Amino acid sequence: MILQVGGAVPTTPWELITTSSVATRVVLVVLTFFSVLSWFLIVLKWRQFRRVRRRADRFFGTVERTTRLEEAYHAVMKLPPSPYGRLLREGESVFSELTPGTLPETGTAPPPPCTCGAWQKASTSSRIISQFLSLCFSTGSRFGDPSPLP
Repeated sequence: MILQVGGAVPTTPWELITTSSVATRVVLVVLTFFSVLSWFLIVLKWRQFRRVRRRADRFFGTVERTTRLEEAYHAVMKLPPSPYGRLLREGESVFSELTPGTLPETGTAPPPPCTCGAWQKASTSSRIISQFLSLCFSTGSRFGDPSPLP
């Protein structure tokens, strides 16, 4: 007798959707939307990573063919922009600031002598950064050791 009151049972997925309530249909639409959005982002990121990998291959191939830092710098600057090129450019800039005159072929003039205390500030900031990194990567407090960190 209970089977007669219940009505027909849906036999296909489409019948299951058409006989469902409005709330169920709304949930299905939202899930479908976010599923399509997720697949779009997956494909987009896959293409971006493929492009970065190709640029990395070009970057490392170019750097491996050079013998000096100046040659590598000039060769990489001819390539399309990439994170590796920006990293090399920033590294060369920092290196030339730390040791002025060691890269004369780069075309950058050595910085003027420092009289304003900027070197003291730089050494203080580098000391702070090194202390911060030692705190982040020390294992004492992460594993329950109550000893103070250096």
